[in-house]
Amino acid sequence: MDKKKGTAKKKVVKSVKKISKPVQEKAVKITKTPVKKVKAVKVVKPVKKVKVELPSRLEKPWSITRIRNFMRLWGMTQVEMAIFCGVSYDSVTSWSRGRRRLVRRSIAEHLETAEKLALEKHFPKSPANSRNNSWLQLRKFCHNELKIKSFPALAQILAGEYPIKAIETKPRDFRKATKAEKIEISKTKAKDTIAVKLTIGKKTVELSGKRLKLGGNDVIGLFAEEGNDYFFNGKAGCISIAQNAIRVSLWPAKELPLRLLGAAAN
Repeated sequence: MDKKKGTAKKKVVKSVKKISKPVQEKAVKITKTPVKKVKAVKVVKPVKKVKVELPSRLEKPWSITRIRNFMRLWGMTQVEMAIFCGVSYDSVTSWSRGRRRLVRRSIAEHLETAEKLALEKHFPKSPANSRNNSWLQLRKFCHNELKIKSFPALAQILAGEYPIKAIETKPRDFRKATKAEKIEISKTKAKDTIAVKLTIGKKTVELSGKRLKLGGNDVIGLFAEEGNDYFFNGKAGCISIAQNAIRVSLWPAKELPLRLLGAAAN
């Protein structure tokens, strides 16, 4: 103790701080991951379809033989051929005799579609002899098989209901019609158009008819509505009269009969 001050000296203890050495940080290796190159996607622009406009006339017209063979495949008369092609009766007679050639592309393509279907279905050619054509064979079936000797008098096609007597379901395949099968012709509000309804088996075919005079014959051209794929471009058939019988020709692209033979009611 300090006698003068009477106090004791305190021991000053110096705290020694341990100086720690700086920790050396380990060097971190940074590895660069290679970036995958993304393949550039080529954007393909839609190719515009260029319509190739073909000339309206054929380079090589239909021959007489081909025209006649087509008519024989479908068993068409010249009047029926005129309606099917949408031309005059004189045009068809000129094609058939070589006085004038079939050169319009639109008509040729229409015929080619029907020709292809007839060949695919193995339609037999109708006899060239007019005495043994498709209509006479159907009438012969009525005479021999159905024992129908004659039909009630029918001078012209009038509005009314006609029972069907015989049907040619496909070339050379005939059958007797049922009592329910019939042809119905009725007037419409339009002056030049009549309504034609055919009941064939379980099917009902509704068509529009137009009265025409072709080759000295009064006939009714039959036309289907646009989009009706049962027929070729809306050309459906023809109604005519021969020996008092009412004849309905059909030109189906699908399963429908080819010819119907009807009669006036007794």
